[in-house]
Amino acid sequence: MTQMLDRAPADSCQAVATDFQAEPEEAAERLEHCAARLAALGVRVDGAGGLRRLTLPGGGSATLALTRPADLRGHHAGTHTLLLIVEDADGVSGADRATIEAMIRVVEEVSFTAYESAALDAQLPLMLGMAEDYRARQPLAGVALILTGHFVTDLVPMVDAAIALGVPAESITVLRKEYAYKMRRRIDASLAARGVRTWPVGQVAEAVRDHAERAATLGLRCLAIDDGGYILPALLTEAADVQAAYVGVVEQTMSGIFKLEPFAALPVPVLAVAQSRLKASIESTWIADTAIFNILDILPDEKPEGQPALILGYGNIGAAIAGILRNRGMRVAVYDRDLVRLISAHETGYLTGTSLTDLLAEHRPLLVIGTTGRTSLTEEHYAVLRRDCFLASVSSRNTEFDLPALAARAESVVDLGRIGYRYRLGDHVNVTVLADGYPVNFHQADSVTKSHSDLICAALLLGACVLADNGHGFVNGHNVARTDAVLDASGLLTAYYELYGPKSDAPAIGRSLNPELYRPRPLGITTCDVLARTCG
Repeated sequence: MTQMLDRAPADSCQAVATDFQAEPEEAAERLEHCAARLAALGVRVDGAGGLRRLTLPGGGSATLALTRPADLRGHHAGTHTLLLIVEDADGVSGADRATIEAMIRVVEEVSFTAYESAALDAQLPLMLGMAEDYRARQPLAGVALILTGHFVTDLVPMVDAAIALGVPAESITVLRKEYAYKMRRRIDASLAARGVRTWPVGQVAEAVRDHAERAATLGLRCLAIDDGGYILPALLTEAADVQAAYVGVVEQTMSGIFKLEPFAALPVPVLAVAQSRLKASIESTWIADTAIFNILDILPDEKPEGQPALILGYGNIGAAIAGILRNRGMRVAVYDRDLVRLISAHETGYLTGTSLTDLLAEHRPLLVIGTTGRTSLTEEHYAVLRRDCFLASVSSRNTEFDLPALAARAESVVDLGRIGYRYRLGDHVNVTVLADGYPVNFHQADSVTKSHSDLICAALLLGACVLADNGHGFVNGHNVARTDAVLDASGLLTAYYELYGPKSDAPAIGRSLNPELYRPRPLGITTCDVLARTCG
């Protein structure tokens, strides 16, 4: 965890601290690595042990220290803190100011330690157990993998598992979403340490071209695991010249499925984990829990009980969120453009309506949560708001609410830091968009716990292994029924039930950082078995 510490007015100091867990020897190695990177910036480093004095090129001074957290009650016993303190930060030269920004980034970029990696692995027994089953066959040895990943901590073990299954590390590309991830810098550093190339999703066309060129150099086919419909739409539009290098896509989210709707034909098979029974039946409650926890954490002074809330979209996640809010004592209304879902919400006892504009005007919600994966609130809806309210998205990107239209309507916009932005409309109505309109479940957090994300990560990686097999039996375009057949035949759900079901004797995963607590075990499944059960 990286903390930007308050600047002290008395001496104009600026400080940044990164907490990490490691054995003492590895913690000392991280300090030495950090000092070496600072020296490469032209910073003079003096001293030894856990304390270094730094002299900036322009004459400014700073201190680098390896210490323990001041308050151990909130930290594991193995936690260390890498601390950078810059003296007289306000008075440094322009050159030194640029150096300070680079120094802060170095201190934030502490890659995961062996101690932390072992603890993360212990929380992902399904994914790593499945990878252990497949390891001998190296099913991904012939592909270069490009994946869109949330920069949460399960991403690094997933990349490690792909490497173990045969993907050369130098042929892996990760597209990074620009969300306010809690561990983003540390995950960046951990991927870089493995030789993995990262690109921002805003440069997806350049990324898929670069990936195809690197794959061609290595004689590999390109395979994608996507989260939100970035890769295939780019291959169908701006990067059509490298489309032929790609042989398949595993898609994780319904937002990604929606992004493919404008295209009449798809040139590759899509293994749609997003539309699978496995994902729909199990994941929604975890996401809903995390989203509501983060909303309440961002707004600790708000009292939800007795207040009106509006859920936009009554899919699996929307229905789970509605239930949580009703249990919290909120008066919940639901809107969905799909009449079957709207009827389902009505018969579950929620206030509903076929006009979102009327529902906003009459229900007057304090909290509006969008789960549709599309743009659900537009200019016409902002016009009927008559009270202060909070908007929170639980879908991909920042498109759930039409933010340009909201900004155009606002008399002023105030940056509230961690909370988001507050738009002041006419009639003294304040609309606060939490997490800047990005998914609130990822806002300065790690989303769901690893033991929750384990099943989906395993399904995505299994999907990649299946599509990498020339006998996969998938056709170009969506393969919803075949995706279900493959996941059902994989044994993942059986292993999940054995691990977490009523007769499970497994220890409590994730409750300790002791790497010996739980070792992922093979599940006894192979790609050959899965294809044999589903082909023909």
